[in-house]
Amino acid sequence: MNTQNHRLTVVIFGSTGNLTGDKLLPALESILNDPLVGGDLTIVAVGRRDLDDSSYYDLMSGHLKTESLKDKIIYIKADVGQPDGLSGLGRFLSERGLEDTEIIYYCATPPSFFETISRQLYEYKLAETDRKSTRLNSSHTDISRMPSSA
Repeated sequence: MNTQNHRLTVVIFGSTGNLTGDKLLPALESILNDPLVGGDLTIVAVGRRDLDDSSYYDLMSGHLKTESLKDKIIYIKADVGQPDGLSGLGRFLSERGLEDTEIIYYCATPPSFFETISRQLYEYKLAETDRKSTRLNSSHTDISRMPSSA
């Protein structure tokens, strides 16, 4: 098994909800010691609230056992329910040097948003990258595996 760290970015849509606080963030906290992820994890929290990185962490910190994710979480305000809600996500990722990481997009949203989110990921070319793969998941099902364009 390859134990070399690789850069992993988890983008969570619906990041201020109960699913994220109760399940996703604690699970991500627990994998920080995994040799395949380790310190190379970045969590991009996407939500409609007017927050910054620090206020988002403060909002969600009650769900965590340690402060190990404090410097791993970045927040972007975006409304996934709007047809152009994710128009700035690619630039946001690029400005932070995350465009060349393995990315998991996680829909912690109601299923009614899945189509809008997946269309925008395609439209803004967030699923067409030089990565090995990009994955779109939800708590309901593994929505799709989006292979990178080669």
